[in-house]
Amino acid sequence: MKKLFFLLGASSLAFGQNLLFEQKPLASDFFASIDVISSANYNEKMGIYVADDFELPTNSTINKIKFTGHIEDGFLDLQNLLSWRVSFYNDNGGKPSGIPVWVNSGMKMSFTNFATNANVVMTTDPADAKILNVEWNIPSSVVYNANTKYWVVLYSVLNNMNDTSFMTAKKHFYWAASTMNLPKLETAKIVDPNNLLGSGYTDWTNVNQVSNMVSGMAFSLYGANALSTSETDAKSKVAVYPNPTSDELTVTYEDKKLKQASVFSADGKLLQTSSKTLIDVRKLKVGQYLIKVDFQDGTSTSAKFIKK
Repeated sequence: MKKLFFLLGASSLAFGQNLLFEQKPLASDFFASIDVISSANYNEKMGIYVADDFELPTNSTINKIKFTGHIEDGFLDLQNLLSWRVSFYNDNGGKPSGIPVWVNSGMKMSFTNFATNANVVMTTDPADAKILNVEWNIPSSVVYNANTKYWVVLYSVLNNMNDTSFMTAKKHFYWAASTMNLPKLETAKIVDPNNLLGSGYTDWTNVNQVSNMVSGMAFSLYGANALSTSETDAKSKVAVYPNPTSDELTVTYEDKKLKQASVFSADGKLLQTSSKTLIDVRKLKVGQYLIKVDFQDGTSTSAKFIKK
């Protein structure tokens, strides 16, 4: 079963390779039977597209994505695989706000790289050459807001597929299945604008309509924390002390009304919340934590502290 983690990146933009979000694939001996096709032809007008949502605990930029899937014989041939595309969309009522190529409203960012580009690293599993791992650097300064739902759509673009051969050529990429175990996340979606599957999924549809054991897709996002203007304003007026602490942590601020303070573990798990400025942390294990402070005016900030 897939595990889902929200990891808290460091605040320095200089390194920018912190793991922000991860959904792991199912066991390799099982997922190939339920993975979902996510491919398009050379002009991307003929394709089947898969999307999954994510939320980040802090405002962040994304500069790398890793994903896993299984491939059919001949997929990696230069005559077959032309490029990869990944697009990020805002949420629209529990589904992506647009459809690749067809409806681009609400798109935050989109990247395309030829399969031979140095920014795309593809490796097959030593134990199974049909399992493909892709690591893709996508440098960007776009900020994704904390605790906000976004969607990622990724698919392969095939070089020699026309309208009649797209589904019969059998040289496709199938995005690896995962599970979704946080209630606030949505079931992954699939859209088939040309009705190639003959199932009528011409708008975003829950992917478990295609494969009933799938609720999420396997991918990881990397990047760096990025403070919004509102966070920067709040940051200069907030302090947490003592740091390190063994029993209590005090949050102080100026000209703000506290809404809630939330304590996260290093792997992004929400441990406790408080509406008070004095927070009891005696039950926390020794280690590093992050406290996120939300104010009633809609601004927020975060800081790290150490429990000793």
